[in-house]
Amino acid sequence: MKYLFAVFGVVLCLSAIDAKAQDCGGYVVLGCFQDYSAAESRSNQTGSTTMVLDTSSARYPNFRAGWFCVADGPFLNSKGREAQETLTFWKNKGIRDAYAKDAC
Repeated sequence: MKYLFAVFGVVLCLSAIDAKAQDCGGYVVLGCFQDYSAAESRSNQTGSTTMVLDTSSARYPNFRAGWFCVADGPFLNSKGREAQETLTFWKNKGIRDAYAKDAC
């Protein structure tokens, strides 16, 4: 089922079937913080490929709730070549405690 909406002259097409409840890919985690601004600061330091994940969100059920994690990804899974190469990249950049994890 598809829905069309016009907002300020722009037509949007939304599909009820395609809605994602979870982001089940693999992520390379570069640090987790209980304060969002600390996580955002780390993300800004690491560059444009990283993002802050709110682990309290149902989108990341394998993460412990209550944290904001700086992550690179998503990748197909945490054990795949791309995720492992990215993990090695970040470890070589000095983030020795970085790790790869699947969100689901």
